[in-house]
Amino acid sequence: MRGSGGFGAAHCSICATALSSRHAEASHPNVVCHSCVSRVEAVNGSGYPTIVTIEGIRCWQVDAGDTVLTLRDATDAGSFEAFRAAHYTADGSPLQWFAPGPDGEAVTIRAHPDTYADLRSFFDRFPPTTIYRFDGVDRDPVAIAGPSKLHPEAAGLTAPPTMEAITVTESPERCRFTAESTRSVVVLGPEERPDLTGVGSKSARVDRLRAFAAVAPVIVDRSALHDLCTDDDPAVRYGAMRALAAVVAFDPTVGLGFISELRTLLRSEQHPTRLYALRSLACLAEAYPDAVEHLTDAVIDELAGGHELIDAAATRFLLHISEYEPYAALEGLSKLESVVSTQPTRTGKQALAAIGNIAQRYPDAVRPIVPTLCESLVTEDTRYQISGTTALGRVTSVYPAAATPIVPLVLDLLDAAEPELRGNAVGILADIAQEYPTDVAPYAADIAPLLSDPDAATRSNAVGALARIASVKPARIEQYVPTLTALLSDEWAHSRIHACWALGYCRADDAAAELRAVRAQDPSDAARDRAAWALSRL
Repeated sequence: MRGSGGFGAAHCSICATALSSRHAEASHPNVVCHSCVSRVEAVNGSGYPTIVTIEGIRCWQVDAGDTVLTLRDATDAGSFEAFRAAHYTADGSPLQWFAPGPDGEAVTIRAHPDTYADLRSFFDRFPPTTIYRFDGVDRDPVAIAGPSKLHPEAAGLTAPPTMEAITVTESPERCRFTAESTRSVVVLGPEERPDLTGVGSKSARVDRLRAFAAVAPVIVDRSALHDLCTDDDPAVRYGAMRALAAVVAFDPTVGLGFISELRTLLRSEQHPTRLYALRSLACLAEAYPDAVEHLTDAVIDELAGGHELIDAAATRFLLHISEYEPYAALEGLSKLESVVSTQPTRTGKQALAAIGNIAQRYPDAVRPIVPTLCESLVTEDTRYQISGTTALGRVTSVYPAAATPIVPLVLDLLDAAEPELRGNAVGILADIAQEYPTDVAPYAADIAPLLSDPDAATRSNAVGALARIASVKPARIEQYVPTLTALLSDEWAHSRIHACWALGYCRADDAAAELRAVRAQDPSDAARDRAAWALSRL
């Protein structure tokens, strides 16, 4: 493998512009272009080699026979002998230290790290697609990709900070290294990278792509992956699907080129292959729902077939599709209901969230499964309860009667630690109170503490619930008039509007001054109108 120096040799080591062919072919490292040399600020000594400075950058000028070359010093060597030791191999081949970076500037492409910080900062300069030549103390030079910090538990709690990468070889393996075990790391140019195209049997190629996908998915050869995904051998297709799922999870854009293959493989007789096809489609549904919406019916067919992992992937797909277009997922409502259980699972959470998305536009379709949604509230899993109350709230906002039997169950959630769950719970009570305020009125004292909730949405829903109770049972709300009056200056317009309604129903003369201020000064037209209405009732 090359690596002693071609990459970057054709560009100026200071400004990264292309060098003349004569300079680019020079057998010296870090050559500086004429334009940069014209900006020499200081010359130390006479004759060659000699040190010069260009915009604060230390360089050496050397006699190259028929010309003088200026070479950037990457190590601030104290002598030309030290410069040669760091910039040339033992046989005199140049070691290039600089090349054009992602933004077109000259960046250091070689590191001899003394510390973990040096090693990590070097890797952080380059995009994930970069391949390096790693030269370790205890191993021969090898191409690597995907370097990342290894968790201390994996490295050993007493081990020094350790990194892990994948070798870019015919049979990739994970390699671990520390700053102390690293001699050098060099970025490989396009022509220096190992070419593994078509190397090995199909099985070996699949294994290699899977190894790359697990650690450095961006270096996976998409063309090779495409060919393997459509291979006649089911085992090869399965392995290719696993690799593709890992790549698409990292970069969903890649999956756009495989939609036809994913649709075909979704009909595969192999359950594991379908699973990884579904996982790729779920990633695509999140990032590009418009590109895979047409596959929704095929995914619905996979749901509730008795395979837990497939159900998890399918419900994730339907969750994202229902966010984009609820109608597309409407046909899957009964299957989504079937995978909701009283035991919180990832599948159930995703199904509940999808049902909630559908309910936002089609509450009448979701109304028949309200009992199932109610069952989700008896768990102790907060996210499960949030998804369940969200779906319920979207139904009860249109059909308040649907949730009247579960008022006691919702009351238990009013003191939940999660603001979203408290807000959803009191919102359901407010929805019920639209048509059945007398059913909610006995619980005014349970709702009232939420008037001072730190969460704005929860406060707004609580005021709305009490305003609806006040419309028929003002006596139950009169004791909260001081708090309702204070809410006339709440940050949320809905809270101020609801407070006006409540104070008007209570004929709260003590709030007259504050209501007049809202009518005159509130930035919300609706709040000013409600304040005028409330004042008319005093």
